[in-house]
Amino acid sequence: MTFNVVFQPEGIKGCIQEGKTILEAARDLGVDIDAPCGGAVSCGKCKVKIREGYSEKDGIESKMGNISTVSMHEKTLLTEAEFAEGFRLACCTKIMGML
Repeated sequence: MTFNVVFQPEGIKGCIQEGKTILEAARDLGVDIDAPCGGAVSCGKCKVKIREGYSEKDGIESKMGNISTVSMHEKTLLTEAEFAEGFRLACCTKIMGML
């Protein structure tokens, strides 16, 4: 199954296979996300903010339920405040629905 994903502020969008990480999706679509460790889940630099809500322009409903649950690696690299603001690590957050 594939899902529509939109990267802001660039507005770059595309269909991404379910289960790919946000970092993999970004690379597939040519979006640059800083990931010095190459996606090895060791640096915490690939923070992205998940924005919830309906985009009339793109025709998608983005919500936290459309991504994988928080991993143990993320719990060691992100703060509770960052989670509360919608931040996740692109290298280990998997796409499970439209974003």
